[in-house]
Amino acid sequence: MFLRKSLYSLTTPWVGSILKETRGIPFFLVSRHASSKSNWKKQFGKKSKSPSPSQETKNESEFDLGDIFNATKNIKVWDAIEEPRLMKRLKNGEPNNRNCDLLYGYSVVLPALESKRRVPYRLFYRGETETTKKEDSDKLDTILGLAEELQLPIQKMDRRELNEFTGNRPHQGVILKTDRLEPITINRLSKVDDETYYAVSGSGEYHFKSEQSPIWLALDQVVDPQNLGAILRSAYYFGIDGVVFCARNSAPLSPVVSKASSGALEVMDVYSVKNMMRFLRESQENGWTVIGASAEKSSDGRQAIDPVAMSEINSPRILVMGNEGFGLRSLVSESCQIHVSIPSTNPTIAPFLDSLNVSVATGILLHMLAVNRKPSTIA
Repeated sequence: MFLRKSLYSLTTPWVGSILKETRGIPFFLVSRHASSKSNWKKQFGKKSKSPSPSQETKNESEFDLGDIFNATKNIKVWDAIEEPRLMKRLKNGEPNNRNCDLLYGYSVVLPALESKRRVPYRLFYRGETETTKKEDSDKLDTILGLAEELQLPIQKMDRRELNEFTGNRPHQGVILKTDRLEPITINRLSKVDDETYYAVSGSGEYHFKSEQSPIWLALDQVVDPQNLGAILRSAYYFGIDGVVFCARNSAPLSPVVSKASSGALEVMDVYSVKNMMRFLRESQENGWTVIGASAEKSSDGRQAIDPVAMSEINSPRILVMGNEGFGLRSLVSESCQIHVSIPSTNPTIAPFLDSLNVSVATGILLHMLAVNRKPSTIA
């Protein structure tokens, strides 16, 4: 456990009380009980007279965990937050727009505020809903309420200014300025044992529990943000256990991706690997079946199966989807045990249109895998 300095920087009506480590993730317990620096001094047994700046700095460093726990026994805990968003915002200040994400649209801003996975800095809005739908009006009211609850600065802007922030993308009159989401780096997936398994990273393990045979989706250099967002939306919709993509040569987790995912990015974890071939090979050694999506024949000449046959595989599965232009890289394709293709049902199809968009193909294959999932005890 450790205590972060600058408790005085938490101003009315928010105060920080305890910072503790749980699984390496700091949690702040935030209270509205104290309303001034002098209140905090009384809680810690200090004199209520305000000190000089030099004295205040000295007093801050004198706080210990015993003082904190004694002072907070009678303080009402308001919320437990999985990351110290308020502390980070107050301590570091508000970065410029170039170093932030500008999320736009109700479908993204609302889940971003509700899931509390980002550090929010400021809310921009037009001052009225873009439509006359009651549903949109209710969403805006909820967004404004959450922003006020989080003590966010709320700034009204006209439509032209909002358009400039989003590059004329459909923002619905609301934009949220936040820090950026980063994927979680992992190396491989472990063996599934009694409905549990874990993803191994250099810094630890991420544990999972699945009552059905788990399904992961691996994306080999999907570079279009619209495609990545649509794929994440499908993965979340079908309850896929995890999505992993290449750390390099892949679309970043941008506001465009979040919008295309209809907010799914804001409520799901996304993982990355430095070496896709190694990830597939080592996961395969732990009992996972690796299925690559390709044309009727793979790059090494193996015949691809159809989606129905793919869905009948009972072991834990990783579905691998390739790049929009050239599909799976040769070494990634060779790392797949099985290949699957979606045949066309059009007998007169033109030769220049011989495949589906990667996000459409992913949705079809994920549906086939999801609707035929077996209990994870079957291997």
